[in-house]
Amino acid sequence: MSGQDKKWDELSKILQHNPEMHDAAGQQRKIIIFSEHRDTLNYLQGRIAGVLGNSAAIVTIHGGTHRDERRKIQALFRSDPGVRVLIATDAAGEGVNLQQANLMVNYDLPWNPNRLEQRFGRIHRIGQTEVCHLWNLVAKETREGEV
Repeated sequence: MSGQDKKWDELSKILQHNPEMHDAAGQQRKIIIFSEHRDTLNYLQGRIAGVLGNSAAIVTIHGGTHRDERRKIQALFRSDPGVRVLIATDAAGEGVNLQQANLMVNYDLPWNPNRLEQRFGRIHRIGQTEVCHLWNLVAKETREGEV
């Protein structure tokens, strides 16, 4: 074990150095990051807050988020210009319109490829005015990488 999280390193690069992260005016674009597990979601929330320097810019949705709270979080992500990052498990992956974002990262890949399409469909849908970008992070030399 190297003690390094290569997937985090790549996500950090996307968040800090990818030109797609900012619009023409230099404003940081909204991004959705999907993880498979709540522990990973919590880990990413802390790491991303450190990079952004603002934990209030991050909202999360997971399986334990009640329906009403989930709706409030989705509305906040859609309408509050200060909320830039949504970190979610698949609890936010189906039937939700989040096209205020046009950037998405799959930090963990689901075993079912149909779920990848469902996730991307949250931003890439009729009415989206921006080009959508998707990054799938895969750990080499792991079972995930083999699949």
